[in-house]
Amino acid sequence: MSSHLQTPLSYLDADHLGAWGNYLRQVDRVAPYLGSLSRWLETLKRPKRILIVDVPIEMDDGAVARFEGYRV
Repeated sequence: MSSHLQTPLSYLDADHLGAWGNYLRQVDRVAPYLGSLSRWLETLKRPKRILIVDVPIEMDDGAVARFEGYRV
């Protein structure tokens, strides 16, 4: 039985997280416009809870499409 090392997922890695990654990039993009509110940026990037679900849906043609859902 072979094993291979996997890089652990990080919810702070914007390059590999789809919708959450888009959110992280948007937070960084508006940072210069927040003035004194910018002190809350790291808090916005580190939510208390994240729920990520994978929903397989059978399409009309019989193929199975998978969709990710997020609740933060």
